[in-house]
Amino acid sequence: MASQEMKGADLSTTFDSLIDSLPDQPEGRPPGPGRLVTWRPALLAAPPLVATLLGLAHPHHLHAATASRWLVLHIILLFVFPLIAVGLIAVVFHAAPCLPARHLIVGGTVVTAVLCAVCYSTLDVLAGIGAGVLVGQGLATGELDPQILALQRVAEPFGTAGGAALVCCAALAGYAVWTAVGRAALPGVLLTLVGAWGLVQNHVYWPLGTLTTLSLAAGVWVLARAVSGYPGRSGCDNPKS
Repeated sequence: MASQEMKGADLSTTFDSLIDSLPDQPEGRPPGPGRLVTWRPALLAAPPLVATLLGLAHPHHLHAATASRWLVLHIILLFVFPLIAVGLIAVVFHAAPCLPARHLIVGGTVVTAVLCAVCYSTLDVLAGIGAGVLVGQGLATGELDPQILALQRVAEPFGTAGGAALVCCAALAGYAVWTAVGRAALPGVLLTLVGAWGLVQNHVYWPLGTLTTLSLAAGVWVLARAVSGYPGRSGCDNPKS
């Protein structure tokens, strides 16, 4: 029991240290954009925007003629999907010091972002890269081949779990920014939730998939813009734990 309490105390201390490392406003400087988000909102929105652009080139069907393009796109997406939620983590960290239950919100955002990265990468490896290799090497004829369908059956639960994690991550980020800046967060909250949910339903396929990843990118940009003027810990007289 004592060891469990010590572990809990260590975890709380870790979160405190992590949040305390967020940038303060320099003394004598008026409240303005925090360094965490003034890397520019566009940078934080870049991963879902890249997914949008790749979706424009994504084949609608997998067969011998499209296998090479399918494979290349999914190899690139393997480096994009783990970064999809990075912008959401950044805005939550910036808004965190004054949030109620900040440890739960920060921790939940990080955990759901990691789950999204792992699960969506697994989906990409199985249904994307694996299927592309099989068809490209002539070991399967196309997307209706029993081997491809078997891969898709294994991959589908990972895609659903990753999408659900992204929706939760977007909801937590929206709540954090809403709490920090109020109604200015509303467009970003709606755009990120629509984009996250749409990714579950449509992946990155044109037109709905690319439109929803674009919605996610726009939502992250709006949230980052909204929170960039939030003074962070310097504007919080009584930080909430």
